[in-house]
Amino acid sequence: MRIVQIGPFPIDRLLIRGGVEASVYGLAIEQAKTSSVYVIDIPRLKVKDSIENSDGLTVYRFHNPGTHQKDSIRRIKDIAEIVHGIKPDICHVHGTGVFSYALIKELKASVPLMLTVHGLLGIEKKKALKEHFSFKLIYQFITQNRYERKLLSAQKTIIVDTEYVAEAIKGYHLSSTPRMVIIPQGIHDDFFSLECSPTSRTIVSVGSISKRKGHHLLIQAFSMAAEELKDIRLVICGVMADRSYYQSLRSLSERTHCYDRIVIKSDLQKKDILDYYRNAHVFALHTQEESQGIVFAEAMAAGLPIVSTRVGGVPFVVMDGESGYLTDYGDVEGFAHALIKVFSMRDGWSAMSEKCKQLSRKYSWAMIAEKIESEYFKTINTFATSSRA
Repeated sequence: MRIVQIGPFPIDRLLIRGGVEASVYGLAIEQAKTSSVYVIDIPRLKVKDSIENSDGLTVYRFHNPGTHQKDSIRRIKDIAEIVHGIKPDICHVHGTGVFSYALIKELKASVPLMLTVHGLLGIEKKKALKEHFSFKLIYQFITQNRYERKLLSAQKTIIVDTEYVAEAIKGYHLSSTPRMVIIPQGIHDDFFSLECSPTSRTIVSVGSISKRKGHHLLIQAFSMAAEELKDIRLVICGVMADRSYYQSLRSLSERTHCYDRIVIKSDLQKKDILDYYRNAHVFALHTQEESQGIVFAEAMAAGLPIVSTRVGGVPFVVMDGESGYLTDYGDVEGFAHALIKVFSMRDGWSAMSEKCKQLSRKYSWAMIAEKIESEYFKTINTFATSSRA
């Protein structure tokens, strides 16, 4: 099969920036074992047009000629020309932004298309508006919400990663609701061979350095828990998405009584992330919104019990009371109690760790790629039938 994957693809494969990059990369690598896979990275600022060949993949990079990410749509015609030259059996687009909408509109008459929804921009922007009102966010919300709805209404079938996303799309009351197939995002095989530490006193938190991930609330909860547990440590690591927020985290941690037990790292390579999982006792993320949360699957594969928030798709990944504990977003005191509870468990920690490993197995890319390719064949057949009509 000739497959084109279109979405953000890591510039440095040792430094993957975010869940969507991880998903596109993981799926493409798995599919390349049995198919011819071509990846088209989203146009980026300060990147030259180029073609790369490695890991069995052909990757096309495109320069964004504007000054903002939205200017990437100016490369749609160039991308469509590459796609037509490849003559793929299927073209798989990732994301629901304006770029995806414009690209699918350009290609839909000539190529079988599959769309994966990696979270809903309308919901994310709405929550951001509640946190911080600005005319810029209002504009982004109105624009992205409009194009997201148009895109979803035009699709016959889409892939979503959790039941949460499927229900949220139903709540959009679209003019035409697509058939939704729930297939989670996967994790790299390296995570399944990890073994976390049952004796460690370290909490690890992996997530982009941005307010949406709630690291400031985690630091507050950790400070509360550290009053009772004098030897616990906190390590926060993630890609640098918001430098001013990073500085605020540093300032916040320095004002706590346990500042010498808080470490904040940014832009770490994969091997360093693996080491932090391996040397931790619990994974924690006080996130505001997740469609799935790949980091939870990674942590569970290492056997790390989870403490997180009862938001978005998190409850469909983390089983409250079985693979971890969930609290309400913003409940700092409840989050602190949940951290203390994990560190206070004896035999219960081992049982929870084993449950995490069991649940993580369904996030193997081999299993997920097989399910996705089954949907490819259905889409290809539907496209062929409609073309003959």
